[in-house]
Amino acid sequence: MKKIISLALGVCIWIFQNTGQAAAYWMVKAEWHFAALDTNKVYQGRGLSQEQALRDARNRCILHQTGPWTGYCRTAPARVDYTEVEDCGTLWSGWKEMHRGVGNPCPPDCFRGARITRQMRSGGQPPRPQHRELVQCWRKR
Repeated sequence: MKKIISLALGVCIWIFQNTGQAAAYWMVKAEWHFAALDTNKVYQGRGLSQEQALRDARNRCILHQTGPWTGYCRTAPARVDYTEVEDCGTLWSGWKEMHRGVGNPCPPDCFRGARITRQMRSGGQPPRPQHRELVQCWRKR
């Protein structure tokens, strides 16, 4: 019983200490050189550490390449740029007509990340297709 109480107390203290802190991540832009194509390709990744971010970028590279090209993604990248960022949350853009950009719905001190999802509807007179996007927002540390 004492172990359960001390565990619960420890969890409560940890939650209290971490309340209100934004999650911090590492973002990476890793560039691999594809010799057979004589070109470089850049892939982005995210993780709680630089190693996780690079692993995520490498996995995206491997998933994007097919056949013999996957071997290039397993080598060391030609160039790597790390940025430490914190999560600003996710926000919806406003409704826009199709094929028009939705802009940046993030707060002024944050930048737009990846699109998470998109919603579509018909609106206006005469009715036209419209869309809005839920995007991830980031702030550089």
